[in-house]
Amino acid sequence: MLKNLLYLLLTFVSINFVNAQPKLEFEGGNTYDWGKVYPKNNPLKTTVKVWNKGVDTLFIKEVKASCGCTTAPIDRNVIPPGEFATLDISLTVLGYTGPVNKDIRIFANIPNGVDYYFIKTEVVRILTTVNDGFNNYGEILSGVEYKQETKIKNNSNQDIKIHRIENLPDYCKLNIKPGDIFPANGEFNVVATIKPDKIGFFQFSFNIITDISDKQDLYITGWGEVKENK
Repeated sequence: MLKNLLYLLLTFVSINFVNAQPKLEFEGGNTYDWGKVYPKNNPLKTTVKVWNKGVDTLFIKEVKASCGCTTAPIDRNVIPPGEFATLDISLTVLGYTGPVNKDIRIFANIPNGVDYYFIKTEVVRILTTVNDGFNNYGEILSGVEYKQETKIKNNSNQDIKIHRIENLPDYCKLNIKPGDIFPANGEFNVVATIKPDKIGFFQFSFNIITDISDKQDLYITGWGEVKENK
């Protein structure tokens, strides 16, 4: 009899202990999806309410994003029952193409110690470089011409027209010009001819402005080291 009473007492205490805990809930569920976006939409932002649906105070110990491209500061760390805090989420997508999935971990005084909020999107790039642009020229000699070729792919069903080219250095010449067309669903060979005369490291990055510059800029880079031509 005494054993049964003790068992019932422990069960009652356990149930009340569980019920007396804070309960973390994300308003609208634990996932936010921006859908398809363009690089010019960067950075992606949203706010999320973090509710305490329990009967005890919720203490947020730490908020940690899964990568450096995501920030999620919270406006309060102590949330009484029936109240909420706000996560201010920002996701940088400039370096991404295609699906992006990240998570934000909320460490708190909850049964598992941590809860997760998931964010996702799909970054659409209409123009892409097939082999990452010109990149490394390596060691070259001063006063000597060097050429590199890259392919620019138009992933859309429409022709895209070049309006202008910005930040092109004097020692770099291209085989493209304003008015040229990147054909729909096609590839366009771009050739850069460089002839730097200054000894030492060089780097360039130019921007091709097109019909779709409201959605995406197309940056192409190159670098190397110029040695004296003896």
